[in-house]
Amino acid sequence: MSDPHKAAGYSLADLNMPSDSELLHTLLDNMPDSIYFKDLKSRFVRVNTNWLEKAGVKLDSEALGKTDFDFFTPEHARQAFNDEQNIIKSGKPMVGIEEKETWPDRPDTWVSTTKMPFRNKKGETLGTFGLSRDITEIKKYRDALQAAKDELEDRVKERTAELSEAKYKLEQNLEQLKFLNITSYEMVQTVDIEQLFTIIGTAFAFRFPLVQASICSRKKEGFSCVWATGVLDSTEGRALSEAALKPFLAKDLLSQIIFDDWRGISHLCLDWPPELAENPCWIAIPLVADKKTIAIIQLFVPQHGQIVFRQEKTLLSTLAAHAAACLSNAIHFKELESKARLEGELEAARNIQQSLTPQVMPVIPHVKIAGVYQPAYEVGGDYLDYFQCGDGSWVVMVADVCGKGVPAALLMTILRSVARVEARSNFTAKSLLCAVNQSICCNINERSFITALCLVISRDGTSMTYARAGHSKLLKLEASQGTIMPIDSSGIALGIITEADDFARTLDEVSIPLTPGSSFLAYTDGVSEANDAAKNFYGLPRLLNMAVSSNSGTSDSILSGILSDLRSFVKNEQQHDDITMFAMTVKT
Repeated sequence: MSDPHKAAGYSLADLNMPSDSELLHTLLDNMPDSIYFKDLKSRFVRVNTNWLEKAGVKLDSEALGKTDFDFFTPEHARQAFNDEQNIIKSGKPMVGIEEKETWPDRPDTWVSTTKMPFRNKKGETLGTFGLSRDITEIKKYRDALQAAKDELEDRVKERTAELSEAKYKLEQNLEQLKFLNITSYEMVQTVDIEQLFTIIGTAFAFRFPLVQASICSRKKEGFSCVWATGVLDSTEGRALSEAALKPFLAKDLLSQIIFDDWRGISHLCLDWPPELAENPCWIAIPLVADKKTIAIIQLFVPQHGQIVFRQEKTLLSTLAAHAAACLSNAIHFKELESKARLEGELEAARNIQQSLTPQVMPVIPHVKIAGVYQPAYEVGGDYLDYFQCGDGSWVVMVADVCGKGVPAALLMTILRSVARVEARSNFTAKSLLCAVNQSICCNINERSFITALCLVISRDGTSMTYARAGHSKLLKLEASQGTIMPIDSSGIALGIITEADDFARTLDEVSIPLTPGSSFLAYTDGVSEANDAAKNFYGLPRLLNMAVSSNSGTSDSILSGILSDLRSFVKNEQQHDDITMFAMTVKT
């Protein structure tokens, strides 16, 4: 074929176009589909980059000369070999065939495959070549859509049949409809569970003359008889009613069952009252909500009971469905009521805990302090407090209780009470923490502990003592120099060592002069371990940098700068731990 570009007065070389070989390599290396060439024995003679990646090999040499049997399961390789041999013999291609690729060491994949005979210029078949496009995800979505469609159609068919049968039967018996309406209305008017069980039991018993009946509610540990009539309405009768339903503990009863003579059924052969011999027919009607049995109605009826049951099975099913829905709603209402009460109690606890956190900063000569406390949940386990010792000096305490929520909040409240009581007679940071530890050990279990940092500032604001019990170190900032450094002081958390002398030996106390221009910062790990959406921690280095850059000489500026940067870091990520900080600046 003549080159149209030459006819126009220029050639491919004039356009700096790549050669045919380069174009082919570009196609093979960049196509997102798998391309492969095979000889007459279905051995690979050329594959593209995508095929290599999918087969899990890196070099052409690892594939050339091999067959599908070296990469796929024998079943898939045999099918591919047969297809290619048919193409070679017939000369007819396979176009857009969906096939499943089965691998020996990974999940199956699906591809849309086109295979064609590979011929030379003489028209002689030298082998085959093919292109396979991965459609695994499309296949999954298509199968899932079809399954959902089939399931929906099945549900619609089932529900349609049930409603048609119920409609037909109800139209045949106006008395049943009237009874159902009256009973259902009565059930929906109450949310009291005990009263509702009485209404349900009475309704079912009414349909069977001379019935002996009971209702057993499904609990986590087993069945509990909540309503009974006749000889079953006794301690013994209720216990037997529960025992009769043991087979349905492991597997829910989801449909009605009837035995013409319960005396031939093994799990019903119990020491029933003799009067039940006159009621040989046993019927169990489950109350099902969300495909789970929430209660079972047992009916012991005379011989004619089986006839009544079969005549009124639709009515009983409808009544059971209404009863189950009403009972489920009543249970749900009770749970909501309990939840609302709990939420109200948590809100009250939050208000109480907030009232325990000082709202007004103490006035201390030469010292300006500021604090931040933000619980992660309704109530928290961090502790921030300022109060005076018995000698007039001021205590600042920051602590973090192991755990979260209500248990941690209760321990925090205990810690607050103990610390304030012990401060009446302990006027240094170490002595106060030692006294607090002795009291805390009596109120904490072995799996809990509290980290704490304590400062006791002199009345004139010129010095303070500092000790820490397993808490993060106190940080000292110098605004004039733009520096920050931790003040070392060893100590183990409160509640771990019960012996007073042993605990005192672990605790160091540091005396710190309060010089103008100095600032101090204490925090809990809810600050340094706050995380962003990628689960990266805010971290101590960033906290130190922000403390230095925000230190304009006031304690408020330090805290506001760190909080602003912390919010920028976490963005909309949910807070998982309490955030507590304390800053103090020494004035002239």
